[in-house]
Amino acid sequence: MRLLIDTHSFLWYIGERNRLTAKAQRLIESFDGDVILSIASVWEISIKKALGRLEIEGGFSRLPSILTTFRIELVPIIFDHTLKQSQLPFHHKDPFDRMIAAQAIVEGLDLVSSDSVFDTYFANTEVARIW
Repeated sequence: MRLLIDTHSFLWYIGERNRLTAKAQRLIESFDGDVILSIASVWEISIKKALGRLEIEGGFSRLPSILTTFRIELVPIIFDHTLKQSQLPFHHKDPFDRMIAAQAIVEGLDLVSSDSVFDTYFANTEVARIW
C-alpha cells in the first residue's frame, strides 16, 4: 500500500511536524518508502517560493535531496490524471488540489491532508482522506 500526501502535509512533515496530527505523522512514518508526493505539489511549491510566500531551508534546488532523505517518491502527472481531473466537480478551485484529488482516485491512494474538501471528491470511491 502507498500513501499520497498533499502539499501542506509534506511541508509540515519536513519542517513543522507539530502541525500534523499524531495520526498523520504516524502514518507517514509507518509507510516508510511508500509515501508519495505529486509533481503538482512540487510545482505549487516552486510557484510559492518564486512569489516569496514560502522558504525552504537551503533553497528550492534542495528539494530532491529532501525527498531522498525522507524516502518520499514523486508521482508524475499522466493523461489519466488529467482526464479524471477534468471530470471532477469544482468543489475545489485550486488546480493543484484538484490534480492531487484526481491522482489519489486514479492511483487508488489514500491522501494525508487537513483539507476536508477532499472528502467530497472521495465520497463514492475507495480512497480516504486521512487526518
